[in-house]
Amino acid sequence: MPLAVATSVIGKSVATTVAKKFGGAVVERWTCHRAERFFEGFVETIGIESSTGIQTEEVDRRLAAILADDNKSEALFNAYRRVCFSKSKTLSPRVIGLLSGQLVHDGRMADYMEESVFEAAESLSDGDFIEFMKSYEEHRKKAEGITDANAEHHMLGDSVIVRWSDESSDTSSPFGGELDISPFPWEDALGRWAAKLKATGLLEERVRQTSQQRSQPFEDDQIIKTSVTTTIIFSSGCAKLY
Repeated sequence: MPLAVATSVIGKSVATTVAKKFGGAVVERWTCHRAERFFEGFVETIGIESSTGIQTEEVDRRLAAILADDNKSEALFNAYRRVCFSKSKTLSPRVIGLLSGQLVHDGRMADYMEESVFEAAESLSDGDFIEFMKSYEEHRKKAEGITDANAEHHMLGDSVIVRWSDESSDTSSPFGGELDISPFPWEDALGRWAAKLKATGLLEERVRQTSQQRSQPFEDDQIIKTSVTTTIIFSSGCAKLY
């Protein structure tokens, strides 16, 4: 047998062995881990966990009813499919389980905002989740109980509004001063998680530019004061993700 062929055969044999061990030690292990976190959140939301930790006839009955319902079983399947592809091993599966339990309990499919929460949960790693939760909690605490739209932090319904920056310039140019109105740098300002949430629609920015003309005493030139205010919004869906 030529050396190249022998090496190829040995290589395939080793690869097969490694694949089997990988399947048992890695794939199965982390698949089970994700599934456990998912179903922990799921049963917590729909209230079928047993106080003793032992499966009962009531738990069996309620689970059987859920699985027999086409809409509920479809919602459960779609949610678990997301768990399988989630980047997070622990936090995403639990969040997906909690939201899925709510949908199954209500007997409905996810609305637009809930789909965004599912998409965000699927894309965030555990590290991303932790950084998001820290930032969201910080801004939410500052906004709680405040409805004044002129405040730096305030609530609008369940959304958290943060006035991120104010810039202004005075100039005699009819076009105003040069102020930065480029897209908000989500990753640089808040982190990688923010860029992912922006992509799902859970975060958004608003830029407002205003110009005010005023005359200088004893001078012909008109002074143009230009202001740019950048606001970021944590939508109500962030509370479900949190």
